[in-house]
Amino acid sequence: MTVKLQYLVFMLLAAALTAGCAGSEGTRTAPDPGVYTESLGTADRETLVNDTREALQARYGYRFEREVLSTEDVRLETDWKVDTALEDEQAGGAAHARTRIIITARPRNRSTSTAQSYAVRYRFETELQDLGSDVWRSTEPTAMRLDYIKQIANFLKNEYRTALR
Repeated sequence: MTVKLQYLVFMLLAAALTAGCAGSEGTRTAPDPGVYTESLGTADRETLVNDTREALQARYGYRFEREVLSTEDVRLETDWKVDTALEDEQAGGAAHARTRIIITARPRNRSTSTAQSYAVRYRFETELQDLGSDVWRSTEPTAMRLDYIKQIANFLKNEYRTALR
């Protein structure tokens, strides 16, 4: 192979590796730019349900709209929470923001009948309402909103990790 061809192959491999590693942190799921998802690790069912409810209601002020608690599926979905837009959202013309959180979990091992460990996923949805408008639009989180999103995710991760000890 020529030097140019070797360089091209190297660059393609490096790009493929970089793209593969990019998903380890939180991700925004296309095509909706207002959705942020992240893996929160694992938790036992009792910790998952109780600690998630407590954290999202008492600490962050969310109300639950829907709960599915079966042996094969855990889904905790909050209602939309409406707040004044954050400073950087206001700078973009938004007056209000609404957010909701959906926690989903599946057993890591379906073959055991004892206490199960669940793989937990976090989904955070953001919509903004511009000043003078009554339309909500899905939008990519601003830097300040992303900090808030990650604060909640990190708090839940720590709750689940602490309970595993």
